[in-house]
Amino acid sequence: MAKNATRKVVVGEVRFSYAHVFQPWGDTDPKYSVVAVISKKDTHIIEDIKKAIQEVYEEEKQGMFKDRAINSLALPLKDGDNPGEGREPNPSYVGSYYISANRKTAPGIIGRDKKPIVNQDDFYSGCYGYISMTIAPYNINGKKGIKAYLNHIMKTRDGERLGGASTAEFDFADVPVVAEDVNDLY
Repeated sequence: MAKNATRKVVVGEVRFSYAHVFQPWGDTDPKYSVVAVISKKDTHIIEDIKKAIQEVYEEEKQGMFKDRAINSLALPLKDGDNPGEGREPNPSYVGSYYISANRKTAPGIIGRDKKPIVNQDDFYSGCYGYISMTIAPYNINGKKGIKAYLNHIMKTRDGERLGGASTAEFDFADVPVVAEDVNDLY
């Protein structure tokens, strides 16, 4: 049996959303997962992902995808401005594309210094970085498509937290602090 076509892509800088990278998430088949949000201005990132998807399709169009056009398949790269019929756009994804990636085992997560991030508070939905993914075909119970499997993540910088959570440091980062005059009692 021939091995399915796959393409590894490493892209960034993206913004991370729905980050479940330290603990698996889900009821029936828990997985580690993250969504990479890519500004539409970052055309080179979008083109790298589209190229990988197209290459996987081309390798499988005589095999797994025989007689199927690429637009008839479930594809991993989504338009944040156009989430689909009956769905409202996620405000965090407007002006962006997004791609969900997951895996069954914990991904490697490193910082700018290329050292592992072990404090779970240091990586969160809203921070930025690079993502390594494997783009691959799937056929599950007759549903065919191409998906992104999460390999690893490198955080490059902090960002405003998504999902309503925040930190005191972020909330007050721009508040000027006046030096206290120790002689003035009132």
